[in-house]
Amino acid sequence: MRSAVLKRVSLLPPDLGRWDQTEADGLCVAFFSDERPLRGASGLCDWRLCGAISRALLGGRMSGDVGEVTLMPAMGRLTFSKILLFGLGPSDAMSDAVCRSVCRQMAVATARMGWRRVAIAPPGRLRDLVSAHRALETLLEEMNTEDDLELIVIESIAGQREMAEVLRRLRPAEFLRDTAHG
Repeated sequence: MRSAVLKRVSLLPPDLGRWDQTEADGLCVAFFSDERPLRGASGLCDWRLCGAISRALLGGRMSGDVGEVTLMPAMGRLTFSKILLFGLGPSDAMSDAVCRSVCRQMAVATARMGWRRVAIAPPGRLRDLVSAHRALETLLEEMNTEDDLELIVIESIAGQREMAEVLRRLRPAEFLRDTAHG
């Protein structure tokens, strides 16, 4: 595998007000098949989309099973025009392997979409089922691309501290220049 060619990695809290100040080609979020109502980044999206994701789930158009990927328009309600939703399966089956698989799916889907600036909520972070540093390392490993890519990683303030340490260790200081702490 090629190593990722990243222009920049920045961190963004799961806060709709902050999202409104951020532009990207699209947003990637993941959710569990057994968690309703949706929480975390997918819950924020559902809230902003007036329940469109919940209606799709209730209507059987999505389930949250591992391997499921759904593209949804943001309908002008987010600065991201498109949302890719990834199924994580049941929460009690979350593992590093599921995290890696979904991160790989995110990489493939965003490359196919031609996105160059992507906001991503790493899978398994909502309940710390995957540690912040492991989720970021996995995401960076899987977001391999021949083209430049800018990642905006959605993470809680506490998780951002842990991720910032990973970025300092793995990436040159310039990758952190626009990291949004707080």
